[in-house]
Parts: sequence; C-alpha cells; structure tokens
Amino acid sequence: MNGATLYDITMQSTSGATAEFRDVSATLLSPTGLSVTLAGALKRATIVTHSQGGAGAERLHIFSGPRAVTVLLRPPAWAVEEALSAAGGLTAGRGALRAPMPSLVVEVRVAVGARVEKGQAVIVLESMKTGTVLRAPVDGVVKAVGCAKDEMVEEGRELVVIEESEEN
Repeated sequence: MNGATLYDITMQSTSGATAEFRDVSATLLSPTGLSVTLAGALKRATIVTHSQGGAGAERLHIFSGPRAVTVLLRPPAWAVEEALSAAGGLTAGRGALRAPMPSLVVEVRVAVGARVEKGQAVIVLESMKTGTVLRAPVDGVVKAVGCAKDEMVEEGRELVVIEESEEN
C-alpha cells in the first residue's frame, strides 16, 4: 500500500526487560498485512486487532508463519479522540453482521444490492480451525459489504449491512 518507512522500536516485557531496535524498515501491505525487516531478515505478518471496547487497551494478534504473538497496546489520547470522531463507517443496526472474533473471511456469499432472506448464509469465517456461517438476521437488501475473501478481520468489525424489507 505504501513505501517502506523506518521506525525506532522499544519493546518492554511484563518483567520489565527491554529490547531496542533502530531503523526498522516496515511496509503496510494491506489493512492487515505488514512486511518488516528486523535484524536483516524480512518478515511478513498478519495483524488482527481485538478491541477492548471504549478507550481501553487494544490487543494485536500477530501471526507470522506457525507463530502467533499477542501484544497489548494502550492508545494515546489523541488516537482515542480521532477514532471517536471518525466513528461513522458502515451504519450499524438490526441488519448489521459483525465478526464474533478475529477471523479469516473464507467466503462472501452476497454483494451490494442483493436481496436476502432471514437465515440465508451471507459470510463464512474461520477462526482457530473452526468455520462459522453468519446468516442474515432479517429479510432485506444488502446495503454494504465491509470485507473480502481471504481478509483477516478483527472482532466486532461490521462485515455486512442489510436494510430490512418494508414488508416485515
């Protein structure tokens, strides 16, 4: 998405031990994909956020090959303010389908403008080797699709918005 940028990174464990990395090259590949050169080695990772709600800390689940790490981040006050002011996004409501946990989108079975019936399979997710089918909560028309096949999505992310039919 963007060119590489250099970062200075300081990490601190819960025991208080610190590690510092200078001039770390990082490139955002997609909304959830990151490429990082650390200690001369190129690493690619998928990052899935897990919001704690409100202005609290956020967990980042970082997957790189067979390894996974969870990092707890406390957002700076300016980031909380910015997020609250930009909160629009897709319009939540009775017909909104959200990711129940950090997941991989396996299949998107609808497109904007499609008519759906209550109970119809709309999105197929996979998390921890388990498939989950999200079904239309109402009869209606798909107004927005906020994900794509093979995309990692965070818990609570609005995936599909369905406008309920007038006949109901």
